[in-house]
Amino acid sequence: MGLTSWKPGTQGPVTVKLNDHYKLTANQRRTVACHELGHALSLDHATSTSSCMYSGKYISLHPSKHDYGLLPRIYPKPGT
Repeated sequence: MGLTSWKPGTQGPVTVKLNDHYKLTANQRRTVACHELGHALSLDHATSTSSCMYSGKYISLHPSKHDYGLLPRIYPKPGT
């Protein structure tokens, strides 16, 4: 439904593509967009169904608290 790509070992650029060939509901498209943008921010697939990073199903429209918690580890504030 979507594809996120970047050159390994770099910090960008990142390309996110959403496939509009499939007939999806607005919420399904939002879940796919959330999932692919999560990958663009370096998030991996989640095992929790409360995350849009869960792979293979249209379950959550949002990242989980765990996903949000990973972002400061991936992108720490300078000096921390």
